[in-house]
Amino acid sequence: MDEDFKPQTLDSNLQSPSETLISIRLLDFKTSLLEAIEELRIRRETEINYEDQISKIVVEKQELEWQKETLQHQTDILQQQNKEAMAAFKKQLQARMFAMEEEKELKKVTTDLIRSKVTSQYRVGEENINLAPKEKQFQELQQKIRMEEAISKKVREENTQIKGEKLEILSSLQRVQELLQRITQTNIRMESELNALKEEYQVRFFLIRQAATICYVFFKSRAVKDICVLFRTFDLTSIAPSAP
Repeated sequence: MDEDFKPQTLDSNLQSPSETLISIRLLDFKTSLLEAIEELRIRRETEINYEDQISKIVVEKQELEWQKETLQHQTDILQQQNKEAMAAFKKQLQARMFAMEEEKELKKVTTDLIRSKVTSQYRVGEENINLAPKEKQFQELQQKIRMEEAISKKVREENTQIKGEKLEILSSLQRVQELLQRITQTNIRMESELNALKEEYQVRFFLIRQAATICYVFFKSRAVKDICVLFRTFDLTSIAPSAP
C-alpha cells in the first residue's frame, strides 16, 4: 500500500506542462508590466523636469520684463531731465546773447562819451560845457558794464556746468539703451529656448504615448493569445459529463 502511495505523491507534486507554460507566460507578462510601469515613471519624471525648466524660464523672463520696465522708467526720467536742461541752457544762452548785445551797446556809448569828453576838453576855452552829468553817466555806464561782465562770467560758468551735466545725462542714456538692447536680445533668446523646449517636450510626449499604446496593445494581444493556448492544452472531454 505504501509503494502505491509514493508514485501518486510524486505525480501530485510535479506540475503539468500546461501549468508550467502558464507560469512562464505570467512571469513574462509581469516582467513586461514592470518594464511598462518603470517607463511610465521615467516619463513622469521627464515631464516634471520639463515643467520645472519651463517654470524657471517663465520666472526669469518675468524678472527681465520688470527690469526692462524699470530701465524704461529711468530712461524717461533722464530724457525729461535732458529736456529741462536743454530748455534752461537755451534760456541762459538767450540771456547771454542779450547781455552781449547790451555790453556791445554800452561799449559803443562809452566810446562815444570818451570821444565827446576828449573833444570837449579841446573846446573848453571855446565852449562852456558842463561835463558833470556826462561824467556821472559815464561812471554809471562803467558800473553797469562791470555788472554785465560779472553776469556774463556767471552765465559762462553755468553753461559749462550744464554742458557737463548734459554729457553725463547723454552717457547715462547711452548705457541704459545698451542695457535695454541686451535685455531685449536675452528675451528673444529665452523665448526661442522656451519654444524649443516646448517642441521637444511635445515630441517626446507623443513618442512616449505612442510607445505606451503599442506596449498596451502588444501586452493585451499577447495575454489573449496565452489564454487561447491555455484552453487548447486542456482536455475538454475529460470534464464532459458521462453518458447515463
